[in-house]
Amino acid sequence: MGAALDIVQQAYAAFGRHDITALMKLIADEVDWECVAPATLPYAGRRRTHEEVAKFFEDLPKADDIHAFEPREFIEAGEHVTVLGWEKTTAVETKKLFETEWVHVFTVKRCCRWCVRRASPPIDIQRRCESPHPTRLLHCADAMPGSASVV
Repeated sequence: MGAALDIVQQAYAAFGRHDITALMKLIADEVDWECVAPATLPYAGRRRTHEEVAKFFEDLPKADDIHAFEPREFIEAGEHVTVLGWEKTTAVETKKLFETEWVHVFTVKRCCRWCVRRASPPIDIQRRCESPHPTRLLHCADAMPGSASVV
């Protein structure tokens, strides 16, 4: 297992334990994090700072009651890690239960940024960072393939 895979798995483990403090320690201070979603969702939008990313995790349960969140397959290619997963969630506003598959694509470098984007269909993004910093999550493209199935 490489360093990139280890960092990404640590992040998922922390999220699964609801240990956002531990997860945030994996994210650098300077961030480019975007969740492309309807503006009515409190966690939608772009974040640039560590504090704004922490707010993303505060806002998430305001809209989504996540019952199951399963990263099912990790595919590592050097500094890139692609994660295929599934979740079962109730939309807080509508009380509708839905299940969806998702894809997260991370780039982990000795760098100062982690970029997150959530979109459907997937979007291609590239970011550069040249300053040497401790290994941190740098880039994550979060794509929701297809549409969610409502149960």
